[in-house]
Amino acid sequence: MKKVIFSFIVILGVGIFFPNLAEAQIVIKVKPNKPKVVIVKPNKNKKNHIWIDGYWKWSRKHHKYIWVKGHWKRKKRGHIWIAGHWETTKGGHIWVAGKWKRKF
Repeated sequence: MKKVIFSFIVILGVGIFFPNLAEAQIVIKVKPNKPKVVIVKPNKNKKNHIWIDGYWKWSRKHHKYIWVKGHWKRKKRGHIWIAGHWETTKGGHIWVAGKWKRKF
């Protein structure tokens, strides 16, 4: 019983202190196609914002990829936006989410 409780505490601690390790990365064999209706970047730019293209995101709730529509995102001072992209691995493809990166 003590081993079970200890194992549970260790697993819980890893999930709290190292959340990236607790997230499973989903590898798929074939990249999803874009949905039939895609919102494209509007012609008029929005001041102090950047356009983020739509992308597929893994839904833990639905256990499948769902389409996230393109949208405007407020610029972050001193940072640049690195767009999300698909990476090819031995087992298939994984989605690497977009993120802000500090300028040097």
